[in-house]
Amino acid sequence: MVADVRSRLDGDRHVVITGAAGLGKTRVAQEIIDRYAASGTPVVRVVASPASAPVPLAPLAALVGDAIGIEAMNAARRSVAALARQGSSRPLLSVDDLHLLDEASAIVIHQLLTTGTVRVLATVRSSAACPPAVDRLRQSTGVDHVELGTIISNWNINDIEEIAAFVGGLGPDSYRNEIAEQRSEMFNLDDPITPDADQYRKAVDVFIRQMQVGKKNNVFFQRLNHAFRLVYYDLAVRILKERRQVIPCYAGISNAHMTPYGDIWPCCTLGYDKSMGNMRDFDYNFTALWNSSKAKEVRHYIRQGICHCPLANQMYSNILMHPPSLMKATKYLLFEQ
Repeated sequence: MVADVRSRLDGDRHVVITGAAGLGKTRVAQEIIDRYAASGTPVVRVVASPASAPVPLAPLAALVGDAIGIEAMNAARRSVAALARQGSSRPLLSVDDLHLLDEASAIVIHQLLTTGTVRVLATVRSSAACPPAVDRLRQSTGVDHVELGTIISNWNINDIEEIAAFVGGLGPDSYRNEIAEQRSEMFNLDDPITPDADQYRKAVDVFIRQMQVGKKNNVFFQRLNHAFRLVYYDLAVRILKERRQVIPCYAGISNAHMTPYGDIWPCCTLGYDKSMGNMRDFDYNFTALWNSSKAKEVRHYIRQGICHCPLANQMYSNILMHPPSLMKATKYLLFEQ
């Protein structure tokens, strides 16, 4: 991954590393920064935080000093230009926790980015809401997004301990992983990518052991996340072993997926095979599509238990709708963490 990000930055791209809290985004970014610094590239480090967010331009104090408004932009350009003269290549501007950046700082960095003054490497939390100026910065032309995570498949099932040890060495407090699946949306229904129940059980046991390390220091949201994840792991193993819906599936009821083309799916596993309809065919009236005979037909198909899969996002919704599973998650949260 480090090599991939460096190749993008060397190719005059900008990179945003996205992932869950504690996944190791900052450690990966720091390794990249250190390599650039060692090669003589000037590096400007910006760290955003909840404390600095209310103070305009606070994260950029080293670049702009006391300047405000347009003068802040000019001061930043002068500072970066001075750094560029000292180094062998265009400066690298790193921004840790981009989602916490104040609007004024985001505007200055956006101007530096769009004028080609710097290359930008940033980290952002995947679930975080961003101020409008930060969103514009993230969506700028030339910005690539890289997300951290592990998909457990037949291709890496024998290397999970090594992968988990590497990520553990980054010091994360949370590590997201999912099982590889055959999904209609990916056109991979004939690919043997999903590990069997015993292999998956061994893999998730590795992650569960990691979750137990330092669990007493976890904040409430982390403990809640882990509780639901433990229930999900157990259900996923049972689905793989018993090859049936071990709890009712509420796909097409609790949530739905819309493709870029307006197709409404109950889930991405059934995808194209069981579309509930297309928005264009209902004059973009979602309620009419949602209550259509075809949508009811798809829900009936799911309710019969003909399909079964360990799709993570749907399974978490199913847990919320299934009292015994929800009680099990509550038990993990209150008594076993």
